[in-house]
Amino acid sequence: MKAKTTAEPVYLVPTRDQVLDLRVGDLALDCFGKWSEVTRIYARGADHEGKVYVLFYVAFGDNGAVSDGYHEGQLVRTVPLCHLHTSRELDTIEASLR
Repeated sequence: MKAKTTAEPVYLVPTRDQVLDLRVGDLALDCFGKWSEVTRIYARGADHEGKVYVLFYVAFGDNGAVSDGYHEGQLVRTVPLCHLHTSRELDTIEASLR
């Protein structure tokens, strides 16, 4: 499946349910800011604060894959977002989207 691009950068802070409900075949925001098909989930867990995370691969090109992950309550920092904002700005944005 080819990745779907968006005209504007996506600001996504996954909720607990979004992290827990992610399955193979779903679309997930990849590190390049594109919605790509999840091809494999290789880890799930919770951090020391009880916030959940999921680590997965998304399709990349015709035969490739890229590793990515979602963490409850944390902004998915994509390449397009990092080109637009400093890390400090992204921290502020993340806090405002919670």
